[in-house]
Amino acid sequence: DSLELDEFNIKLNRYDKIKNIKFPKKITPELAEEIGMHLGDGFLSDNKFEYRLKGNKDEKEYYDLFIKPLYKRLYNIDLNIKEYETTYGFELYSEAFWNFKTKILKIPAGRKDNIEVPEIIKVNDKEILSSFIRGIFDTDGSVSFIKKYKKFGNYYPVISISLKSKKLIYGIAEILQMLSLEPKITKSEEIYWRISLNGYERLARYSKIIGWNKSTN
Repeated sequence: DSLELDEFNIKLNRYDKIKNIKFPKKITPELAEEIGMHLGDGFLSDNKFEYRLKGNKDEKEYYDLFIKPLYKRLYNIDLNIKEYETTYGFELYSEAFWNFKTKILKIPAGRKDNIEVPEIIKVNDKEILSSFIRGIFDTDGSVSFIKKYKKFGNYYPVISISLKSKKLIYGIAEILQMLSLEPKITKSEEIYWRISLNGYERLARYSKIIGWNKSTN
C-alpha cells in the first residue's frame, strides 16, 4: 500500500497565501486521526469553501490542547477555536483546504448520510488504522458503564458510536475487526447504525491499541 498522496497542485488564493497554508504529502497517523475527526464531528459545506469541526462545550481541553496544535502541524493553520451557542470548535474558510479534502483525500462535501471510510485510509498499517479510529471515536463515540445484572451497579463498560451511514459503520467495523476488537453492529433507531465494543477485555484492548487523545471522564 502506498502512503504517498496523489500528486497535486492546489492553487492557493490570496487568503490562503496570507495564511501560508501547507498540506501533507503522504498519509500519516496524524492525518489519519484528523480524517477520523472529520468523519466524526466535521462538516464540509458543498456550496462554499467552508469546513467546521465542533463538539460539546465540555470538550474545550481536547480542542485547545490537542486539535489546535494538530492543525498547526498538519496544515500550518492557526485555528480560531471558540464557544458557540451550544458547541465548541471552529469554522474555517479556505478554498485550498476544501480542495485538499475533496480532491486529494476524496472526502465528499455535504451530508454524511452515505459517507464511507476514505480509500486512502485502507492501508496495511496498524498505526494509521488505529489513529483513524481514535479520531472518529474521540469526536463522536462514547464510553459508558451500564448495569448488566440486576444486583450490581453500572459496572459493565461499553465503547460505542452511532452514525447515519451504514457504509461507514461497516467500514469502521472492518478496521476494528482487523485490530482484533470484535465489534458488534446493531441498528439503533430508524436512521442510526451502532457499533459497540462490550466488556472489560475489549476496553483493555481498545485502550492499549487505540487509546484516547480526549479525556474520557
